[in-house]
Amino acid sequence: MNKSDLLKGLSLLAAGAGLVLNILNSFIDDKKMEQKIEEKVNEALSKREQES
Repeated sequence: MNKSDLLKGLSLLAAGAGLVLNILNSFIDDKKMEQKIEEKVNEALSKREQES
């Protein structure tokens, strides 16, 4: 295996790792947003119940 083949392999590996990390980061951001929405909905519902 010569240097150019090694560099091609490493660049493909780095691109694949970057893609996986990007997808994982997006998934985590979505879960955080869902959690914030749920907290705000629960706060609004509890305020509504206290006013009644």
